[in-house]
Amino acid sequence: MVVAVLSGTIIEQPLREQEDIDESCPQCNEPICVELHPRGVAKYCTQCAGFYGKRGSDHSEGTEEFGFLGFLALPPAGLKDRSPMEAYRAAQIWNNLKFLTLAHDRCGWCSGRLVHEADVCADHDATDGLCEECD
Repeated sequence: MVVAVLSGTIIEQPLREQEDIDESCPQCNEPICVELHPRGVAKYCTQCAGFYGKRGSDHSEGTEEFGFLGFLALPPAGLKDRSPMEAYRAAQIWNNLKFLTLAHDRCGWCSGRLVHEADVCADHDATDGLCEECD
């Protein structure tokens, strides 16, 4: 939090703009776009419903509905003075580093040791998708 305050990104919200990028949707192989959000970058397919259905942007005025493909977190300082494409690349790197630390049982923030355990209900049954008891 202190880093975000000192960088000015708490006070100065990043411009929410979309940009087409040179990547294809994994669902339909059509073009995708990325959009800056206050805490990261969202990915949308311009043609299909994506992974999570079509939705309009809450952050860019006048945008049509796109298929939501996912969201990559990025601290506010990572968004400052970056185009949507630059922020997207930075978010990919940031998130990949987080996943690498998690894969080696380390916290990406403090480097503390992580303990993995699954917590499911006593009558867990996910044969038809999500378990109705524990989701």
